[in-house]
Amino acid sequence: MKHSCDVCFTTTGYDIDEVVLDYWIAGYDAHSTSTQLLKSVMFTEFSDIDYGCMLAEVEDAFRLFQLTSKYMESPPRLCEQRLLPLTTPMCEMLISKYYEIDDIVLREIVGKKPSTKLKKEASEICLRANINYYSCRRQLENFRRIFKAVENCKGNLLLEIRRKFLLPSRLCK
Repeated sequence: MKHSCDVCFTTTGYDIDEVVLDYWIAGYDAHSTSTQLLKSVMFTEFSDIDYGCMLAEVEDAFRLFQLTSKYMESPPRLCEQRLLPLTTPMCEMLISKYYEIDDIVLREIVGKKPSTKLKKEASEICLRANINYYSCRRQLENFRRIFKAVENCKGNLLLEIRRKFLLPSRLCK
């Protein structure tokens, strides 16, 4: 005899662990992140934490970040979407961290027009900058996206970037 069961989960919001988000933004995978977290000072008092449990938590967080990443091409969509109920401060934090650019990557791309050539240089840039390839690609894609959105704008570019990407003033500059 077969039985079927429908299950529905609802939530009023997500709690995003900023430490795990930082690892995802930096391009780490779930296994490396779990290993680093278990070694970190945060968990020394919890020596009995199981690696499998930590990995499951990190993988779950990474899935959430992956779901939000498709909205990052147009950040206002992240705040307007209803699939993932996020508070305004949470949206602002996600957008800010996602669009943050490392100083060393910024030095590599200043004065260059974002093109396919720059995209191809990502592997060289990440080696010189000593950062993860995926993090470098994300930063270059964000730079290209912002550049394309404002290259033909007239007026105050900082205000336009802030309006289109909901970035804090320090990142708009």
